[in-house]
Amino acid sequence: MDAEQLSLKTPKGSPRALAFATAEGLASFGIGFAGALLFWFADLPLPWMLGAMTATAVSAMFGVPWQIHRTVRDVARPVIGVLAGSAFTPAILGQAGGWAGILAVIVLFGIATTLTGYLIARFAFGLDRATAFFSSTPAGLTEMSLMGDSLGGNLRSLFLIHSIRVVAVVFCVPTILQIVNGVDLGTAAGAGYRPADIGDALDWALLSLCGLGGYVLGRRFRIPSNVMIFSMLLSAALHLGGATTAAPPAWLVIAVQVVIGSIAGARFRGIRWAEMRVTLAFGVSWAILVVAAAVATAAAVAGVSRQDFSAILLAIAPGGMAEMTIVTYALGIDVAFVVACQVLRNFATLLIAPFVYRALPK
Repeated sequence: MDAEQLSLKTPKGSPRALAFATAEGLASFGIGFAGALLFWFADLPLPWMLGAMTATAVSAMFGVPWQIHRTVRDVARPVIGVLAGSAFTPAILGQAGGWAGILAVIVLFGIATTLTGYLIARFAFGLDRATAFFSSTPAGLTEMSLMGDSLGGNLRSLFLIHSIRVVAVVFCVPTILQIVNGVDLGTAAGAGYRPADIGDALDWALLSLCGLGGYVLGRRFRIPSNVMIFSMLLSAALHLGGATTAAPPAWLVIAVQVVIGSIAGARFRGIRWAEMRVTLAFGVSWAILVVAAAVATAAAVAGVSRQDFSAILLAIAPGGMAEMTIVTYALGIDVAFVVACQVLRNFATLLIAPFVYRALPK
């Protein structure tokens, strides 16, 4: 079974089955929105995404059988791509030349953390070779899980460890930024978010075409995060070319956060804790270590570069690309730089990981 299908599969069969799946999805988002409101009232960091993710994950772990329709993911990802692309303005091009050093650090960080995680998983927790390696890669939840599975790894363990990493990074990084910077992130992309230009009907038509075009191209060309990447490229081209300066309104940013948070939380559906004790122990331990490594690396790089700590941490943080993009957009911290780094991190991991794995001693 495809790793995404463990939590995002579309039930086939009668209209009744489809209606039941739709009702489950709506119930999941209802739980997610309730959690988001609770986090918002409690003034917790990034409430719309983290609140939705927490509430949905807790309910899924206690046996609520969420099955979120694949169509929801297919709609959410081009929207995120269009949001990310809107951050690429002509002024950004002048700054891009100074990113090379940090991009190199991100690639080295990925290799170092993967090898460290492999050694810990293999020799401290006793995971098999393929599962230990491909669960330690800092990107590509679906791609790395399936690659590890094809080489003899345990798909369910791979999926669980990567899910724990993504959730831990998305939850911890905004909290760390709030503590370190002393900035209240409780209203991120909410009451404190005011886009300078939400555009007119023509702008919205152009951005909608970017999303639609990205979806069509993404379905045709099977690259990682395909739908999101192509939507982002089309949106960035329009914004860099000056065809539009429109940015999304607060309500759309909030809605996407609730959707992504609910999907992330629902990944914990169906976990059998009795079977997964060792996997869970490594997943939690590894998530804590990789977040700590990202913070330490960001602090070191910030001391010798012109980028500030917040932007570097968001760029290095090994969460899911969609999740980190919407976190960065919600926080409004150097979106183009962070998104460019996250795209590189994902592609570098997918290109380099198989060669590193083959070079490991058996």
